[in-house]
Amino acid sequence: MRMAFSRPLQTKVHVRSALGVFTLCATGLLIANTAQAEDASSDSKATPEHPDRTLKALQVEPLAKPPLEAPAPPAPKADQQEPRPYVPPVELEGKEHHLTLMGVAGIWHHGFNGNTASSSVGPVWGVSGRVDPYRWLGLRISVLRGNQPVSPDAAAFAQPNAQIKQSDFEFISWTFRLEPTWHATKSLSLWAGVGIGWARAIVPALDTTSLGWVSADRACVYVEGQWALGAQYELIRDWIVLDLDLSTGDLGYQGGSAHDPVQAFTPEGHRTHLGGYPYFSRKAQGLFGIGVIL
Repeated sequence: MRMAFSRPLQTKVHVRSALGVFTLCATGLLIANTAQAEDASSDSKATPEHPDRTLKALQVEPLAKPPLEAPAPPAPKADQQEPRPYVPPVELEGKEHHLTLMGVAGIWHHGFNGNTASSSVGPVWGVSGRVDPYRWLGLRISVLRGNQPVSPDAAAFAQPNAQIKQSDFEFISWTFRLEPTWHATKSLSLWAGVGIGWARAIVPALDTTSLGWVSADRACVYVEGQWALGAQYELIRDWIVLDLDLSTGDLGYQGGSAHDPVQAFTPEGHRTHLGGYPYFSRKAQGLFGIGVIL
């Protein structure tokens, strides 16, 4: 009897336990579904009516910027320091010397080969222009005019003991030179030059008044290889310059009627000849100029 009574009792206990567990699970599922439905309805309502809520929920707050360090104070100026530092004066650089134009004057001498004529120092003048493509190099072109006193030997040109006189040779000369330059100071520069030149001389007819002969003017030309030394000093910085030019040259390729005998006519109408001048041996000249820097 005891065994038959306990078995139905145990079955009832198990059934009640199973019903309780089922009831709890069903209640939990119902609560969860209800919560989801409420969340969905609240989201759907918030979007059209309160859109900023959704945007605020999606926005990410920016990270806080680190604090900036304070800038360093500026360095003190020269007039704010004690003791004040020494500041050398600022010197302006001189302008580039692109072109210098000068008027020049001086003396020169053309020597003769042989002893049939002699010459003495004569005056020369003209213009000179110098271009400086580089600070250490100048290019100079000179155009000069001048006279050369000449004394011919009467026996060689006409007759012994005759009184003859030669007017000064009249020269025009063109010279081109390269002049490497050393600037000793800001105002003084020294240069050496090498160049080439060409010259032509008009030789007036010999004055043979004592003989009464009549002849014609003559002329001659030469080519010169020239060497020179000189200096420039800026009297007014970048404006007025003084120039000293000393040169010598070898003369070649000489020719012209002055070096050949020329016809002359006596008062009786007889034809005779006057002698020709020997070739030049060397030329030397010294020039002083004052110019403007452009």
